[in-house]
Amino acid sequence: MNEFDGETFDAERDGSRLKHQLEAVRTLMLDGEWRTLSEISKLTKDYPEASVSARLRDLRKAKFGGFTVDREYVEKGLWRYRVTAATLDGCPDCCNGTVCVNDTGDPETSQFAVCPTCKGDSRQ
Repeated sequence: MNEFDGETFDAERDGSRLKHQLEAVRTLMLDGEWRTLSEISKLTKDYPEASVSARLRDLRKAKFGGFTVDREYVEKGLWRYRVTAATLDGCPDCCNGTVCVNDTGDPETSQFAVCPTCKGDSRQ
């Protein structure tokens, strides 16, 4: 998985923590269910809501999968979120019909999903 970055990011201090948060949020949210930040927090080791919100923003970034993160207003300033398949600007030549959704660094244990652009037929 690509590195996090930012002005205050310190790889030694933050790298492992952020990686685990991202994996937990992504794994939970890939079911496509709508959830509030509070619900996501409770289902992911009680990570703080601010951290959950930041990881949802990370999931939108290409280097973390380029997922679509939808949001929907509930009431009184409360929003809920849903993560759907990664979005790609055209199907990359190397996709072979799939995109990686959980890069463990090992092709045997990484998880892949059908490419949302070519729908599994990379010849399109």
